Amino acid sequence: LQRKLTITQREFDEFWEFFGKVLHKIRHQKYFGAMWAKGFIYGFISKPDSEKLLANERPGTFIMRFSENRPGKVAIAYVRWDYNNSRSEIKHYMIDPHDKKEAQTLPEFLDSHENLLILLQLKTGNNEFFPSGILRVGAKLDKSTILREYLVKKETASTLEGYEDKMN
Repeated sequence: LQRKLTITQREFDEFWEFFGKVLHKIRHQKYFGAMWAKGFIYGFISKPDSEKLLANERPGTFIMRFSENRPGKVAIAYVRWDYNNSRSEIKHYMIDPHDKKEAQTLPEFLDSHENLLILLQLKTGNNEFFPSGILRVGAKLDKSTILREYLVKKETASTLEGYEDKMN
């Protein structure tokens, strides 16, 4: 690869238009930065690379990554069982926080999708990548185990002694 010493203003603007939205999500979306730091979100990998990671995994296994084409958006690649063809297949889903049914934190979104069971965690630290650039899987984690830290159990009035469930 030949390195380019200078970039144009247009290239600079395009980079920050994309990367700035990613940084904003990491910095400002509840729990996102912590989940990324722990390797629960892979960051910048392509659809084909995510498919390679999931190729031999069982249905319910998933990874989270930044979208290649939609700045600041998170995509989930997951393995599901295709009943028509009697085999597993890899699908991709783009999380859109402006969609009313998706307007929640990332942990709440994951918790609400029962088909997502096992998260492939990125191995983080000094050896994040093999010399060839291949991503390493650090662990296969049960989704409910990792979400315990992020989901807040909401108390309802009925769980509070001396309070009614509803106002009549």
